[in-house]
Amino acid sequence: MPFSDSLPPAGDLTSLRVDRFAVAWMRQMLSKNLIIAFSAALLVLIIVAALGPSKMIPRTGLGWQFDHFTGYFVFTSMFCHIWRRVLAVGASATGFAILLELCQGLTPDRFPDFMGAFYSISGIVTAALMADFFVRARKHMIGSSLLRAPY
Repeated sequence: MPFSDSLPPAGDLTSLRVDRFAVAWMRQMLSKNLIIAFSAALLVLIIVAALGPSKMIPRTGLGWQFDHFTGYFVFTSMFCHIWRRVLAVGASATGFAILLELCQGLTPDRFPDFMGAFYSISGIVTAALMADFFVRARKHMIGSSLLRAPY
């Protein structure tokens, strides 16, 4: 079959539009699956860092405060991007951070620290507020037809 036979007739652009949207949907799902996989890996890293031996903790060299804030900020941002239920993600991540900080009392070389939980929750709240702002801004822009699809 020659190449020209596989193209739709000049007036029938419906199949091209469907194909374009199918490709866009597949790209979006692939990126979402990659974000889910990266979020799961980051979740495991946070659990290992919180409950593992203190000598095995990956550090940035900028202080444990920065590590707590940044780790939970990235973690919460990715989960807010996946589920878009910012309040539920923020509340779950806050409970998770407090639980991990309390579980550090069960390890022989660590202790629960109020300031560690404070910096973790600060990263969670900052990420949740930013995600909420972007979700609301996007809804507002779609509602005012600035981002509506042209079809």
